[in-house]
Amino acid sequence: METLNDFISFLQNVSPDDNAGNKKKAEYNGVFSFLLAKQDKENTFTGPQIHRCIDIYLDAVIACRKNDFQETDRLLELADGLLDTLPESHILPKMYKLSAWGNYYYKLERWDEAIAFMKEGLLLSAEVERQGYPILIFRRIEQIQNISRIYQKKGDLKKAADLLRNIIIFIYSGKVEGLIIDDWDYELIKAVALVQENALDSVFNQLASLNTTLMNTKDYDNRYFVLNFFNTFLADMPAEFYNRTITHNWMYVKYSYFNVTEETYFENLKAFLGDPEISEAYDHFKVNLLEQVIFYLNKDDIEYAAFVIAQIQKYAETNLKDFLGKPYRISSGKDVLLKVAV
Repeated sequence: METLNDFISFLQNVSPDDNAGNKKKAEYNGVFSFLLAKQDKENTFTGPQIHRCIDIYLDAVIACRKNDFQETDRLLELADGLLDTLPESHILPKMYKLSAWGNYYYKLERWDEAIAFMKEGLLLSAEVERQGYPILIFRRIEQIQNISRIYQKKGDLKKAADLLRNIIIFIYSGKVEGLIIDDWDYELIKAVALVQENALDSVFNQLASLNTTLMNTKDYDNRYFVLNFFNTFLADMPAEFYNRTITHNWMYVKYSYFNVTEETYFENLKAFLGDPEISEAYDHFKVNLLEQVIFYLNKDDIEYAAFVIAQIQKYAETNLKDFLGKPYRISSGKDVLLKVAV
């Protein structure tokens, strides 16, 4: 308990001014769109009708995200009708069709249909890339992430986690295994290093979120993630870039919980939380680590556990922000706090 008390003292004495997160997040937004637009201008099989068709599919996705299914139906029907008037050789808008319909079925919780559309989209994207849109391989990575989310919603947690592991390994090594299709060109990934690293960050973010969600399950807890994911990444993933170094250090703290003394583990945890070189873009890693501390608390001592949880939550809300810039709220330990309140 002494090491835990020392850790709580550390949290209580960290202020927003000297806490991690002072460095600004690198601006990746717009890089993908810029490169896609550039390639679009360099190709010849585009035109006003194609762009209008694509725009309508994108509008349908926006309407679907707002749960306006009547408007989504109207837009999908309109876009499909326009697509039918285009030559079959114009496959770029068809790719957007598959994505829009996949998203639609996802929102309707028709999981198998959503996955089927997205898998077909992966195959089509590979063909479009060869026709002059190599940047779309990064969009394929996003589709793998989307399929993983659907598997998670379906309750097929192993498939959800394995897809994320496999796409991470591909991004940093080029190894293709368990990615639904085999047609992946690693040279396209390496050609745009900035987007490559942004994609890697995005998938690790999703993996951390999945780990946080599943750490209280019997089959997919923290030990499972260390044994089946983090050990491999720590051993094999080069960490020569800023973002990879941070990710490596986060995974090492996860690893150290099961492989070093309690005192050393908490020292590693404090070092990560107090590192001024880690920007707020990686606050989700810190939240994951704090959730883990709460998860392994001895909940039998309700009063003390409630005190620790309250201090961790205070630290998170004061110092950490989500991707929308809002304070993070730690979800673990609510039952303990409710028992104390009662």
